[in-house]
Amino acid sequence: MIRTLIHVTEEDIAQGIRHNPMSCPVAHALRRELHHDCSVTRQGYVMNNRPPLIFYNSWFYKRYVVDSVLRFVRRFDAGKPVKPFNFYHVER
Repeated sequence: MIRTLIHVTEEDIAQGIRHNPMSCPVAHALRRELHHDCSVTRQGYVMNNRPPLIFYNSWFYKRYVVDSVLRFVRRFDAGKPVKPFNFYHVER
């Protein structure tokens, strides 16, 4: 398992577009840190050139997303104030 620290910056937030999976601040940060295009939703994120789904407990899931990312995306999409934060991307 490989863990990569992802930094969502003020610049990512300023460039982010609400309700746009390809242009949310988390997508900008993932693209910058991992050098892969990705799409971020409230349920998870998918990266191009990577297996998009993880099979777990008889269900397919998008990449694992920590609670801090889910809270951030919900707040950002709702137009509420958000601050820069860090999270780990886990490559299994």
